[in-house]
Formats: sequence, structure tokens, C-alpha cells
Amino acid sequence: MKYPDGEDKVKKIGDQIHSGALAFMKTEYKYLLVFITVLVVLSQIFLGTETAIAVVVGASCSSLAGFIGMYAATKANVRTATAAQQDGAAALCPYLFMAVLLWAYVLPH
Repeated sequence: MKYPDGEDKVKKIGDQIHSGALAFMKTEYKYLLVFITVLVVLSQIFLGTETAIAVVVGASCSSLAGFIGMYAATKANVRTATAAQQDGAAALCPYLFMAVLLWAYVLPH
């Protein structure tokens, strides 16, 4: 990694943000699990076993992607803040990269 995690104060704040985000995700996934369970049961009853399995696989993949994204974003946020303190232009690189990706995806659709 090109930029460090930051000084002690920045790292402490970043760790608090990270733990808060993960606590939020844990709570959100508890509620989501109840909803998905009901959806799977209804899907199995009215649409068949294959559809219920597809719902489980889709919800699992989506949940995993959300967790990985939140984990990476909250960890990268500290490095971006550190980069902004050292070099403002370097801090814009991740945002510009994501803007280009979003533009490349949305424009053709």
C-alpha cells in the first residue's frame, strides 16, 4: 500500500467507523435473514424448489458482496484521508476511478 493507515488519532477514528459499520451490517443482516426466510418459504410453495434455491444463492452472494464492500470501503477510507493530508491530488484518484467506472457502466445502458 502506498499510503499508511495514518497517525494514531486517525487510525483510532477509522477503527471506530469500521467497527460501527460492521455492527450496522450485522444488525441489518439479522433483519434481512428473517425477510429472506419468509421469501424462500413462499418461493418454494408457489414457485418451486429451484426458485427457492436461486433466492438463497442470490441473497447469499449479495450479502457477501455487501460485507466485502463495506469492509474494504471503511478500511480504504482511512488511507484516502491520509493521502489527502499528504497530497490532495492522490486522494482524488479513488473517486475519479469510481466515477469513470460508473460512467462506463451507466452510459451504455
